[in-house]
Amino acid sequence: MPSVGERIRRMCEELGPTFVKLGQILSTRTDIVTENVAKQLQKLQDSVAPFSYEEARDVIETELGDTIGHLFAEFDATPVASASVSQVYRAKLFSGPEVAVKVQRPHIRENIETDLGILERLARLVDKYSKYGQLYDFSGMVAEFRRVMEQEIDFTKEGENTDFFRESVHDQRHIRVPKIRWVYTTPKV
Repeated sequence: MPSVGERIRRMCEELGPTFVKLGQILSTRTDIVTENVAKQLQKLQDSVAPFSYEEARDVIETELGDTIGHLFAEFDATPVASASVSQVYRAKLFSGPEVAVKVQRPHIRENIETDLGILERLARLVDKYSKYGQLYDFSGMVAEFRRVMEQEIDFTKEGENTDFFRESVHDQRHIRVPKIRWVYTTPKV
């Protein structure tokens, strides 16, 4: 019989990206979950199934307003990484540089909004009717989780943070930070 941690991890996987992300965060909070649960939730870091190339292509072409063939000299249809919110592809620009293209999962915003609404209602109930709610302020945790998720699903914010970080470490020889190609950057790509 699977352990409690295994069952919680599988439940997060089945419930989708919002709960995978929540599980990833909880994996670092051994003050809230047991060591066994935390170890199982750590497995969510690298066990997210990819979405199809066709779905990724549709997001890219819709966001950037042209076909992949017109946008990139080369585009590898096999993702190099898949995560709870996005996946990454290798491509080559017509000007020569190789780039990583990060693509948001289709319909992720709607799914996250629905999931966060459920979590907010659940947290209010736990806060109101249990001793744990009074100890941990689950509503506050969910509010912070909402803020983090809203930041994470806007790739322009990630690009701004990357540019800021690159400027902050520009004099460090051993640190390389990718350059954001803003002409190819949208909230979803």
